[in-house]
Amino acid sequence: MWAQLLISVIMMVISYAIQMANAPKPQDATAGALDIPAPQPGALLAVDFGTNLVKDANIIYYGNASTTPIRASGGK
Repeated sequence: MWAQLLISVIMMVISYAIQMANAPKPQDATAGALDIPAPQPGALLAVDFGTNLVKDANIIYYGNASTTPIRASGGK
């Protein structure tokens, strides 16, 4: 019984290591390089109420896209 548990834990650790090794590495994000879909001039905009699936969404407003560094003081 303990041998099966030990083998399962070892296989889980090996699997996790393989996943982390093969995971895609994130690119550095910049505030000026946002790829946001915007409506074309003169295009109709759908107004949806409730929960709906919108296949061709356009973003009208996305807020402040600037970044601010996180600065924290160390401990108490």
